[in-house]
Amino acid sequence: MKDYGNIPGLYAAGIYINGMVAEAALEKTGGKTDDRDALVKALRAVSLTDTPRGPFRFDHLGNVVGSFYIRRCDKIDGKLVNTTIKTYPDVSQFWTYDEKWFLSQPVVLARLSAAEELRCSRSGRSADRAASRRT
Repeated sequence: MKDYGNIPGLYAAGIYINGMVAEAALEKTGGKTDDRDALVKALRAVSLTDTPRGPFRFDHLGNVVGSFYIRRCDKIDGKLVNTTIKTYPDVSQFWTYDEKWFLSQPVVLARLSAAEELRCSRSGRSADRAASRRT
């Protein structure tokens, strides 16, 4: 913020965190990348406590577990800024649901756009069937 006069956005924070993850994994492998399995193991073992998005780690499935922030947009010194009003720590892809139960649920198909839905209705094709072909 000091150099540019504004707060970095989500994409900038994400790229920065990616670099932090790579650096932490490379430290564990001694900078070696030729052993793919060792590098993947080191990447999955990364656990960072001080990132632009707060602490995070990877779960046993390789997905991020980290803080989730509820924010409000406030005007401070003439600029719109996000103010954190609540933090949920250690949020996984399962949120508060039991992992086994969650994974046993049917997969939700991606819905079609309105134009694709209209085309399906005109042609007599099932929109659900068309959506399943896209994935």
